[in-house]
Amino acid sequence: LLDRGRLLTLLHHAQCLVDLQAAVQQVRHLLGEQDDLRALQLRRFEVARRLQANLRESDVLARIGGEEFLAILPRSCISVARRVAERLCEVMDDQPIRLMSGEELRVTVSIGVAVAGTDGSFAVEGLVEQADLALLESKGAGRNQVTYRVSAA
Repeated sequence: LLDRGRLLTLLHHAQCLVDLQAAVQQVRHLLGEQDDLRALQLRRFEVARRLQANLRESDVLARIGGEEFLAILPRSCISVARRVAERLCEVMDDQPIRLMSGEELRVTVSIGVAVAGTDGSFAVEGLVEQADLALLESKGAGRNQVTYRVSAA
């Protein structure tokens, strides 16, 4: 766990909100309702492993909700954030997640990216809010989408 002071120093420049997309109905169809919770937990673990493996050492990944992750990209401009977000989409789409039953579950992600101005003028809450708005746009556009918001500052 990060302390609040360390977290605030990492929140400068870019954040990616990542939302998983694999229908719960698909899990239930493959495994039945009784095993779907365990399968969802396995899916989250595997997704977190893949996301973390494709971030830089200085980046931070946190699960912030049921199917949402936040990637904090310190000292990152829009071009770096774009490369990272596109790589995360590709790594999730390239290979299905193999469940304990041997079945494969295809998982894609939608990503909203917010990038602060060079002076770090977005407040922490503002940057998260902008990433969330970008994520909503991505989800509305379909699977495996990345949408960007950049501060005018």
